[in-house]
Amino acid sequence: MENKTLFELIAFHQNEMQDAVGNTRAIGPYKKHLLSAKKLESFVKYQYNQQDINLSDLQPEFIIDFENYLLNVLNHQPNTVRQHSIDLKIFVNFGVQNNWLDANPFKTHQTQYGKSKITILTMEKLVRVMAIKPTSEIMEIAKNLFLFQCFTGLGYAEILSLTKTNIQVDKKGKHWIILQDRIPIPLLPPALKILEKYNWQKKAEKKKLLPYIRSHSINKYLIEIIALAGISKKVTVIVVRRTFGLTVALNNGVPIEVVSKLLDHSNLTRTQEYLNLVDECPLYDFNLLRKKISEIF
Repeated sequence: MENKTLFELIAFHQNEMQDAVGNTRAIGPYKKHLLSAKKLESFVKYQYNQQDINLSDLQPEFIIDFENYLLNVLNHQPNTVRQHSIDLKIFVNFGVQNNWLDANPFKTHQTQYGKSKITILTMEKLVRVMAIKPTSEIMEIAKNLFLFQCFTGLGYAEILSLTKTNIQVDKKGKHWIILQDRIPIPLLPPALKILEKYNWQKKAEKKKLLPYIRSHSINKYLIEIIALAGISKKVTVIVVRRTFGLTVALNNGVPIEVVSKLLDHSNLTRTQEYLNLVDECPLYDFNLLRKKISEIF
């Protein structure tokens, strides 16, 4: 089966609906589906920092993270979230009917009413995650990729695209991640240690620095990793950017204006809503941040 993408499927669905509008279909549902498609585009960019996602990568966690995004990031009401969630199921069911997928991974999912609080890992919990001993190589990779995101604030697609050209060392020997149209991101000691595990300095210029596994595999192994760390709350990859923003950066003195730029947010209001904050944080020094993180790890 050819590997189609989510937004190719949605475009196919919308074209079919558009042809039927005025005949067998009303225009209202068509417009609602267009809005849901825009919400999904926003979510995929936010969650994965990419423009699309393969249908083969859709796992049950996707719809849960989508609903959390609508509730906690966009601050939508539960009924609005439910409608967008239903539309996502409609899109995917359409794909199953047209043999784009074998089955709907969201078939048994039921939307939970009420605003849920997304887990943010504290520094103490991050230490516990770092200390666990994975039982397989792929679990080790999942753990490392998860932690690398927690200490950089980068999206999954961004960390997988990193090459040596994205790493710069300043005159004081401090490492930075350099991305196009972004402010330099400090490569903190835990993240640098992860790169060193994969011998990043010996890689060819265009060789990817980190190993690849599918994002849903990280969520799968995170269940076991979090259990081994003795953390009772459910944790998925959606927590990584908030953990970086709040636990790693803000709680160590980086002001919210800088955190907003590090997370590549379009405005400060989004960052405040994203982290459920209203107050600014004290002045910062990246060297102070490096020192604090080094003392812990």
